[in-house]
Amino acid sequence: MAYPYLPVNPCCTDVVLNSPCGCTSTITNSSCGTNDPCSTYNIVSSNVIYDGNRLPCIIAEPCDTLNVILQKMDQVICTLLGQISTLNNQVTNINNQLIVVTNNINTIYNTLNYCCVTTTTTRRPCENFSLNNTGGTSVAVIITDCTTQVQSAIILPAGSTNICVVTNSPLTVPGTVIVTPNGPCSPATTSTTSTSSTSSTTTTTTTAIPCECLTFYNRDSVSRTITYKNCSGATVAPQTITVGQTIQVCGSQGSSNSALVTISVGVNCVGGLCPTTTTTSTSSSTTTTTSTTCNPSSTHPYNYNAIFGTTINSNFTGSLSGACTSRNCLTASSCFQTSAYGAYFNNVNPQIGDKVYGTATGCVLSPANNGYYIIKVGTTYTVIQVASGIIIGFPACT
Repeated sequence: MAYPYLPVNPCCTDVVLNSPCGCTSTITNSSCGTNDPCSTYNIVSSNVIYDGNRLPCIIAEPCDTLNVILQKMDQVICTLLGQISTLNNQVTNINNQLIVVTNNINTIYNTLNYCCVTTTTTRRPCENFSLNNTGGTSVAVIITDCTTQVQSAIILPAGSTNICVVTNSPLTVPGTVIVTPNGPCSPATTSTTSTSSTSSTTTTTTTAIPCECLTFYNRDSVSRTITYKNCSGATVAPQTITVGQTIQVCGSQGSSNSALVTISVGVNCVGGLCPTTTTTSTSSSTTTTTSTTCNPSSTHPYNYNAIFGTTINSNFTGSLSGACTSRNCLTASSCFQTSAYGAYFNNVNPQIGDKVYGTATGCVLSPANNGYYIIKVGTTYTVIQVASGIIIGFPACT
């Protein structure tokens, strides 16, 4: 049998095993003659003897003939080919097993996600307040909503309104709004839910709060008076609050003779004193819920630039303490304004809930749409807090 990658000997047409020559010529060709490959002068493979060192991999020994060595090599190669085939089958089987294991793991994870993942949500308890807006016109107030659990600005109409807010959260109102606590709105609820079942455990954890920390801040240009009930329920005689002054007391039903005096209802008083960790409405990420449709031709006649930089603090929009420090030095004329945005308002005395416009006409909001800024109304510098282009608070500087 002739292999395609070996040259065919033209004179050797058949092969006879174990013959002295190994092949015979049946071709009449003068070129074969003494050059006949079957001539006894030729060297055959059975007469070639290996005289090198022992070759352990193919088990070749000195004195082995070429025939023997080729047979040993053939046996080694055949064994290796068989082992390679076996290994390929084993690798294929392992890959198939890995695929099965991976699918099983994914099935287990999916089962866990469906049946066994538990989510626990704890909602903070809520307190009911009666807000009596004595000013005669709608005003904006800051609350922490019981449903969304986030701080929001809402419009409060004239008259008395009951609202629910998260217990011990800041509640900021103008001084013409009288705040009366009425106890818990509803029991605090802790619910545990999963995809396979839902359980609910209800416990009441709040009680009526007759004594809270009230913070009065006068951002008016003149002195005003404040009134409140102390923790015993007695009405405290009106007392004066000067321009820019902050007064903190324990009690309830705080009020003032000016809407420019803001009142923040804070956490419960302890032993007749406000806790040192009183929380105020200072979150720059507050989302407001007030929205009105703007008339493109509407005008905003009052221009009070929104200051955000002074010679002692180049940019304090993200820091209430920085804004207060700059406000104090501007009031004392010990520093100067260095950076401000154009800001236009609809009211001569801007209120909580007012938008901060960037032009005197139209609906474009000022670049001062988030953070703390200082506005100067008359001779008074006031810190305002803005979120999404709306005034959400007049933080008190202590």
